[in-house]
Amino acid sequence: MMPQRTASPESMDTIAVVIPTWQRAELLRSALGGVASQDRPPSEVLVVGRDGDAAARRVVDEFATSLPTRWVTVDRPGHVPPVIVGLGAARTDIVVFLDDDCVPDATWLGQLVEPFADPAIACVGGGVSWKDYRGPLAFEAGQLTWYGRYRPLRRTLTPRPVAGVAECNWAWRRHTLEELTFDPAFEESDAILYGLDLCLQAIRLGHKVVHVPGAHVADQAGPRDPSLDRGDQLLRARNFNRNMRYIQRKHGTAGLRALARVWELMIGDRSGYGLATALIDLPRVGPRKVASITRAAHAGRQAAGRAMPLATASQRDRGRLSPIALRRGAPR
Repeated sequence: MMPQRTASPESMDTIAVVIPTWQRAELLRSALGGVASQDRPPSEVLVVGRDGDAAARRVVDEFATSLPTRWVTVDRPGHVPPVIVGLGAARTDIVVFLDDDCVPDATWLGQLVEPFADPAIACVGGGVSWKDYRGPLAFEAGQLTWYGRYRPLRRTLTPRPVAGVAECNWAWRRHTLEELTFDPAFEESDAILYGLDLCLQAIRLGHKVVHVPGAHVADQAGPRDPSLDRGDQLLRARNFNRNMRYIQRKHGTAGLRALARVWELMIGDRSGYGLATALIDLPRVGPRKVASITRAAHAGRQAAGRAMPLATASQRDRGRLSPIALRRGAPR
């Protein structure tokens, strides 16, 4: 848990944009160019990188006259450490996190922070597109289903409450995020779903998380460090199912966990085949691929059990997310 700091009256309307980066100087230049063109400029821009990334530091210096930029050094690799370091270095009430390969629209920042006029809102996520693709419109996108599965958010037509948002384009009330715990269990590999864990922590404390599609960024899908690459389908299946099972154990009631197991066995999806999806995909991809993905998903779920034993997960269900509540539209 971050040490709590009380925002001063002078900082209540100020905004920091935190951009983690590593050896993607040209993409960082595009991201900073987008931030510099905002119709609502930020109070400060913190670029968080590691020693040795001289090219990125030169790019930050290029924007010194057009943006209130500041370089902040992080000494650990990964997705989560630069977020923690950027949060600790921010001096504002609202902290926005933007990936270095995302280019925001000109109205992005103003739309992203506007919902914070409601004091109940802790986190706001914006829309994300990849080049000319703006993603499917799915009713369950950004929500936990009643059987405990997360449908990752891509794009919706109207602002609405959600369970989680895209970590490449989100904003937090700083003092609320500092009250939450960056769970070290998510620092393994590519940290997939660590943002969902933070959002669910906030929701269980009574805060709201909302998605604003108009706060849009274009994700350039830049190259990743090999240790953080998400292109390996088997590794991704393992990591997603590990962290999804971990979240179910951490935040779900016993009933939700049981429904999740039944769904995984009987239905499943292409990140972890169940009986139904395996029968559908067998003619298309063949038994070897279905078996390899199934084994990877199973290994991930087993790893979640080691990270959070059932005895810990089965502690008092008070305040946890139940299938009935989710069916009624929670979390809201």
